[in-house]
This record gives sequence, C-alpha cells and structure tokens, in this order.
Amino acid sequence: GGGTWVESALMDHPDDIPGHDYRPSYGKWLYHTEFPFTKNAADGRPGPDGTVVLEGADGGIGHRALVDAGGSGADWIWSRYRIGVDGQEHGTSVVSMRIGDIWVRAIQLRPRGPVRAAAASLPLAVPDDVRIVREGDPDRAIQTATDGSRWVGIRALHGWAQVQPSGPARGGTDRNLVADHSEQPSVTEAGLSAPLRLLAHADVARSVGGDPTKALAGLSVEAPDQDTLIVRAASGEVSRLSVAIEPPTRVEVAGWTVHGPALHVVRIGPSGIWFAGEALREVEGVLRMERPGPVEVRQIDDGSILVGTTEAVTIDAAWCTGALRRMSVLGSTGWTDAGNLGVPRVVDVATLARLQTHTGHAFVWLRLDRS
Repeated sequence: GGGTWVESALMDHPDDIPGHDYRPSYGKWLYHTEFPFTKNAADGRPGPDGTVVLEGADGGIGHRALVDAGGSGADWIWSRYRIGVDGQEHGTSVVSMRIGDIWVRAIQLRPRGPVRAAAASLPLAVPDDVRIVREGDPDRAIQTATDGSRWVGIRALHGWAQVQPSGPARGGTDRNLVADHSEQPSVTEAGLSAPLRLLAHADVARSVGGDPTKALAGLSVEAPDQDTLIVRAASGEVSRLSVAIEPPTRVEVAGWTVHGPALHVVRIGPSGIWFAGEALREVEGVLRMERPGPVEVRQIDDGSILVGTTEAVTIDAAWCTGALRRMSVLGSTGWTDAGNLGVPRVVDVATLARLQTHTGHAFVWLRLDRS
C-alpha cells in the first residue's frame, strides 16, 4: 500500500524523565505510517491498540515497558516481558507471525494476581468519527472498521471472551499522534482472573485489498496446551507457535521433524514446499544449520531455492536435487550476482560472513540456482 511498518520484538525505553510514560511510544508490537498509534486513551493511560494491556483489580492499566528477551525472523517476532499492574508484575510471552497482511498473535499470561487482558488492532485515525463504518461477523468473532480506504480488523482465535466493535479504548476521545479521532476493534477477557492462560487473535491493518473479513475467517487454530498454538492457513501452511518460557527442542509438524534449542516458531508450507522458523538447528531431510537461528527456505518453480538466514546452512539433497551452486544476493538495489558456492547447496560460514558484510544485514536473502 505504499506505507512503512515495523514489527517490534525488543524495542523499549527505561524511565529517565519523572512522570513521562514511554510505554505507548516503545511498547507496541506494530507501528505503521498509515495507522499512527494512539499515545493514550481518554483517561490518560495506555490503550490496547497494537499491543496487549492488563487491567488490575484496583483499576490499574499495565502495558509492555522493558523487554526481558526476544527475537525475530523473516515474518515473525517473539518477546518475553513483565507487565506491571497495581504494584505487581505479570509474566507475559508473545509470539507474532505474519500471514499475508494478517498478524496471528499467541499470548501467554503468567499472572501473580487477578488481571483482565485486552488487545486491539492498529487504530484508524481520522478527523471525525462520522468517516468510519463499522462491520461485524459475530458468528466468526470478527470485527472490522474502515474510513473508506483503510481497514483495520481483529478476530478472536482462542481464549478471548469478547470481540468489541471499533471504538475508543475506554470511552471518551483517545489521543492520537496525528488525528482528532481514533478508534479500533478489540478483543477482551470477560473478567479478572489469576490462572496461567493462553490467548490468541489475528489482527490486520491494510490500505489495499478491501474488507479483510474473508482473510481473517480463513484461519483455524488449536491449542493442545497452554504453551502452544497450532495455526492452519487457507493456503495449506501449518505453523506451531510456542509461548513457553522454555520452548521445546524437538517438534513434529505436518509430518516433519524439527530440532532446535528453543523452537519459538515452526512454519511449514503446503506439501513441504517451504520451511521457516526460529531457533532452528535442523529440519530432518530438509536443512541443517551451522548454529541455531532464524531461517527460511523455499523451492521456486524454476528449480532454484530461496534462502533467508543469519547462519551458515546446508540444504539436504533429499529435499531439493540438483547442483545448486550459483548465488544471487538481495541488497538495497535488488538481486545481484554473488558468485558460486564451493559445494552445491552449502552456504558456509565464510560465504555468509562475506554476504552479510556486503549487504549490511545479519539476515541475508540468497537465491541458489544451477550453474
């Protein structure tokens, strides 16, 4: 759509000015030039747009502040932090994964006392609310809103009790960065509770493509336990997201076996045509990493392979045959020739380091072709 967005896993800011609240500026999981965020709700406290907030028994509102740990890959982020509410800190883990322009978010809450969670899409910022049309599909737990050109939407997938029509966070007028009025659809829990729990939803903000209801409805999920969300997309992709403090080291997904020291994200395309995840060490019969890290590999129709990685990687001949030796690398000006691999389908440490220096990026995109 021409806008720029940033998905934030680790951004935060310590308190260094008394009375200044950095949380809305640094604690969102998504920032977008076409959907400027809300600085605070009408009551002067953070709203749920582009994040999850916790409401306490004494009326406090908690919001992501400092981050304990996190990481990112080609189309995902994960974060672990504590949300402070009414003098208590509540452990929170979030894994977010992009499918098209939809973000699926799995959230584990580890409360130290009763709290109620709420989350929302990015906000629509407009001169006045008469420009906004609100749509709903209660049967599929979907709410959307549009100003005629931009759309925001949200769908409850697991754990949430209610999907709220688009509106300001807690009544009144939210304080947006650029507009006199802003609002967003949201998901909420029914009330305060203290048990560990898993919540999941999908949210979208788009300026092209029209009504996102059909795309939101095309997702299905299951939660075998409080640590895990299995996501199935209409394309045939199957993904496994882990919000556990210590993610698993071996999983089976869609018939494939994956190993790694902390498998936050495992994504498998239809018929095993592509694989992605973090932090992967090996996908049996597909790839092996020199060191665990985020990686994505895709078979292209012409027989080449697309590889995105931060670490040296070997592609298994059982998954993709042929002497794939010729390299192209994606840089600021597009794809350029990067020479030949010493061994077909093996991007070794020295080669990767050279390409990282050349592009200026730790995560490098390569295309491997036959010589």
